[in-house]
Amino acid sequence: MARVQVSHVQTGDSIIIAVRDNGPGVPPEKLQQLTTPFFRGDTARTAATGAGLGLAIVKKALQRIGGELTLSNASDSGLIAHIRLKRAA
Repeated sequence: MARVQVSHVQTGDSIIIAVRDNGPGVPPEKLQQLTTPFFRGDTARTAATGAGLGLAIVKKALQRIGGELTLSNASDSGLIAHIRLKRAA
């Protein structure tokens, strides 16, 4: 069963939203490729039906509003997406 944890923290003029899954994570050499349009990891190619556009769209949309998306592996397992948004004035 897939589980996702969502949390947030305010820092300076930004809010950082963290979205974490409980999967095995991603090989470190492939982390940067996850936001490349049409990229699908080895597991995704066999188990998912998507086109490999989701994270690329999220990254581009965030950039257009002055936000940022970063991806990393959790130390104990799982992938974490950090979404940084500027706080409204």
